[in-house]
Amino acid sequence: MADMGQVVMQQPVARDRSGPSDLHVVLTTEGTYPHFRGGVSTWCEAMMRGLPETDFTVWALMMNPFISSQYVLPRNVKRFVGLPLWGTEEPVEYTSEVPAAKVIYLARRTRETQAKEGFVPLLKELLTEIGSADFDPGHFGQILYQLHLYFRENDYRATFRSRATWDAVTEVFLRANTSEHSTAEDYETSDPHGEEIIDADDNNPERGPSRAEARDLFRQFRNPDQPQPPQNGSNGEHLPSLNDATEGLRWLYRLMMPLNVPIPEADVIHSSAAGFCAIPGILAKVEKGTPFLLTEHGVYMREQYLAMARYGFPYYLKKFLVQMIAAISRTAFYYADQISPVCEFNARWELRNGAERDR
Repeated sequence: MADMGQVVMQQPVARDRSGPSDLHVVLTTEGTYPHFRGGVSTWCEAMMRGLPETDFTVWALMMNPFISSQYVLPRNVKRFVGLPLWGTEEPVEYTSEVPAAKVIYLARRTRETQAKEGFVPLLKELLTEIGSADFDPGHFGQILYQLHLYFRENDYRATFRSRATWDAVTEVFLRANTSEHSTAEDYETSDPHGEEIIDADDNNPERGPSRAEARDLFRQFRNPDQPQPPQNGSNGEHLPSLNDATEGLRWLYRLMMPLNVPIPEADVIHSSAAGFCAIPGILAKVEKGTPFLLTEHGVYMREQYLAMARYGFPYYLKKFLVQMIAAISRTAFYYADQISPVCEFNARWELRNGAERDR
């Protein structure tokens, strides 16, 4: 078993032939190759070994930085890039894609003003498009690219931890709640990332949640298996809560990390799923026109829908995650030059969600 730890995983794999290949492909994966066997991983391994004349970079989204590779990478894999979504404080601490000096520089220069003026308008646009009934994948791809450009010049972590970002997320998430205590201004927050987030008067009959109630809600989020009663409005509809906004911001921080790394150089970017691992292909297509190939061994959107049924997330939070996954998948279908669905069953799902038959 090859050790794909944080140092070794970034080194080029030795090749036993001289001269560069005429074709360099970046293969992007998500929670599969090379860290798990079977299914997509078996297909990725067979494809690369079956194309020895082609150079590959494997660009993998990982659950955390502590998992090991289950494969010895083929000799035509020049490079491995692993991006852990969880288990890190600094998004790029386990990758050499961004030099440490730049990380420190961006962290020092990023202030509330940059987040408020450069990031928040794009964030609001992103969240609005995700929830739109008239979702436009072309526009969504442009928003992703503009966010990527922002993170080239500003620190990812500092931006997401800013008060301006917190206010923007609560504003969008709580928009459906029409009560007078539903806007960000109605909740006095001492630390948007801590437990003591709400200052309320227990004797006020029209108060917001008390500190104790807020702590209980946070405990429920830390233990998603514990059922949470739905929060209903006056008409019986499900309304978003402050906790939905908190967890939604945490998900955005993790799932949008591909926006924070350089766009890979390649002749072709080949995504193994219409998921978050397709973001490099979308960005490269927008910026450079790089050919983008999408292969779905299984339908990413369908698999996530099925997985969602096993989680005890509150209704609105689950709705947000489903919409975000659908937005990424539909955008990948829109920008891909060729979509290879593997089987007709997959094609039916893809066509239903915006893929064009002639691609």
